[in-house]
Amino acid sequence: MTTDFLDAIYADGSEYVRAWAAGHLSVDFKDYSDWEHPVEIRNYEPLLLADPSPIVRAAYWSNPECRQLPWLDYPETWGEILEWWKEQFRELTQQERLGLTRNPQLNKKYVVALMETPSEELKISHQEHIAVLTAAGQNPKLINDSRHHGRRWGGTEEYGQMWKLALDKWIDKPPVPFVFIKYIQTTPEVKLEAYNRLLGKQKADDLKWLRQEVIRSCDPFDDKNILKAAWDDPDEECRKIAQERVGVLTDYVGVKRRKAA
Repeated sequence: MTTDFLDAIYADGSEYVRAWAAGHLSVDFKDYSDWEHPVEIRNYEPLLLADPSPIVRAAYWSNPECRQLPWLDYPETWGEILEWWKEQFRELTQQERLGLTRNPQLNKKYVVALMETPSEELKISHQEHIAVLTAAGQNPKLINDSRHHGRRWGGTEEYGQMWKLALDKWIDKPPVPFVFIKYIQTTPEVKLEAYNRLLGKQKADDLKWLRQEVIRSCDPFDDKNILKAAWDDPDEECRKIAQERVGVLTDYVGVKRRKAA
């Protein structure tokens, strides 16, 4: 796009037009005719960060090309979060925080840090903290990455940390453990530990809804030990879900045998 066109978009009178651009378009343009001395043509970031509309500012934090993201994206330091992330987080509005957690480049270690850090230290209310975490737990990139890499040891340990933190620190805030267990995948070992912990709690019946989500997350091949344990769960719905998951495996084996025959 020409800079004249971008000038018009970023100065549009509609906050929704500016928000769309802030969330999807590049903001920094340089002339690299001389690679050693590039010349900046346009940099829209200061304009977006100072936009009077909170929707526009939040949209920019969701842009994967946002240059203020609190983690590093260089090969030698990839995945490391920056020391000053808490100070930055405190300065953001709640809408900007939610925009950040929807960023396609959302960092796994950043999510773990958000779960570990008390609301008081971040200077937000418990409800605001819950909203940020549940938004992060439903980040499409995070979900897909966990399903590709989170199921095996040696993949990504942060997903297992998310499950453990959800039970250790957020069990009394149901939306948080529900979202992370429902959407984020982790190893069979972590799942089995989570299931046994939920089953062993004094008010296990009150947590049957969460055990149900653990069972639903199970792959009939990789997570067979959890399904085997859930076969004798005291809750009828848990047993039913486990049987349905095992039924998927039975159907698969039946199809393979018929094809072989």
